[in-house]
Amino acid sequence: MREFRAALAAAGVQVASHLPLYRWSGPDEDERQAAARYWKRAIELTVDLGCDVMNSEFNGRPEAPSASEGQFWGSLEKLLPIFESCAGNLAKVRQYVAKYF
Repeated sequence: MREFRAALAAAGVQVASHLPLYRWSGPDEDERQAAARYWKRAIELTVDLGCDVMNSEFNGRPEAPSASEGQFWGSLEKLLPIFESCAGNLAKVRQYVAKYF
């Protein structure tokens, strides 16, 4: 990570946004738990890069909308404290979560 940040700085650029796509709202509980762990690491990497924008999508299963929504809320419950702890960073994620959830 240190080398990547140094290369970005040497080139005079920065990471504008991070788009992790994990199954954090899929109906399979094992996949959801793994996705929440991956999201946690993605948040840490995004902050380490000095990036303050994360994007994602609600990637549940169309044939199981209620189960997917429940899984999404379960993931968000685990991840929201992490988002909130990055209050100075990840401003867009925090604003989105506050506005819609």
